[in-house]
Amino acid sequence: MIETLELVINGDRHEVGVPSHYSLLETLRYVLGYTGSKQGCDKGDCGACTVLLDGVPTLSCILPVQEAEGRAVTTVEGLAGPEGPHPL
Repeated sequence: MIETLELVINGDRHEVGVPSHYSLLETLRYVLGYTGSKQGCDKGDCGACTVLLDGVPTLSCILPVQEAEGRAVTTVEGLAGPEGPHPL
């Protein structure tokens, strides 16, 4: 089943249609094209998928995308400033 959600990624609003079983990571990478968060273990062990959710580090591979609706998601791409990428 496809759900329509409104997500705020790096300060930009996105209205997306996603399968209801998708994680936040799958939505970021495969629907929205944010590939900075990596798909590693898919179990929340390795941390490669970490994003900030309302400023709190969160494992996006185990977070259902519905839980991010209406919250501020910051990916590694969102850490860049006008002078270039953040050192992370």
